[in-house]
Amino acid sequence: MLRRLYLENFALTDKLEIEFDSGLSVLTGETGAGKSIIVGAIARMLGERADRDDIRSGCTQAVIESDFDISGENGDNLSDIHAELDNLDIEIDSDILNI
Repeated sequence: MLRRLYLENFALTDKLEIEFDSGLSVLTGETGAGKSIIVGAIARMLGERADRDDIRSGCTQAVIESDFDISGENGDNLSDIHAELDNLDIEIDSDILNI
């Protein structure tokens, strides 16, 4: 479950941090409020290809950070994630994935 999303110099945002609680989260707002920016950031974070246009005008880089709660009732989620990353030939520091 996504717990936290942090954006810096992504699209039109300077800095933005959102913390999500358990349960359903709904994004609402007027046109131009930034709902699509948040959804786009989550998509990039989950592997959608980033584009130079994702970087805020006048900046050289953007930052997208997230925290996920991957704990489960049976405690198997971490080993499942490591196995899936291995299947995809993705190497990741074991200190990054911890419960």
